[in-house]
Amino acid sequence: MLHAPATPRRPRPRRVPTLEVLDIRAHPGGLDAIDLQALWERLEDDGLTRHVFHDGSVADAEAFIAFAGAPGRAFYAVYADGDPAALFWLDGRAGRSARIHFAVLRDYFGSPARIIGFYVTDWLLSVSGSDGRPLIEVLVGVTPRTNGAALGLVRDLGFTVLGTIPHAAPMANGRSTGAVVSYLTRNKEE
Repeated sequence: MLHAPATPRRPRPRRVPTLEVLDIRAHPGGLDAIDLQALWERLEDDGLTRHVFHDGSVADAEAFIAFAGAPGRAFYAVYADGDPAALFWLDGRAGRSARIHFAVLRDYFGSPARIIGFYVTDWLLSVSGSDGRPLIEVLVGVTPRTNGAALGLVRDLGFTVLGTIPHAAPMANGRSTGAVVSYLTRNKEE
């Protein structure tokens, strides 16, 4: 069982990130419960948990660890020169498409987020199966319309926005907001 620290964590001073070496680590395998606990703490320190888990379904480290290992979910973290920089997961696989969820830690907002986002999407769309065919041809995003920063990143990364589904994004307060649906294809001609 994981416990919250006895004393409140102090905010880290903002630092200038370096992106010389980006490393994607999967759970399970490259990320264990201790790594996931540290990722959760960074999300909390950065004030991002309520944005990433806008529906309130993940409220503590234990739930986050269970969430990362849920069946049907492929969970990853991106490290920049050994420092956690972002996390993402895939679910909702259908054929050669998957729904992507992406969160960037505060130190990597702005231009670094775009670099990491291109790295992640290029990597995901280039992975091939044992038959040599791509595992994923289309990444699908479903983003609350109230999250302007995420929507900006979606557009910066080249996703095509299809539209907004009213009330499709549940919020922790019991309300809902529109969900902006977007996609990015492996082959731009399709």
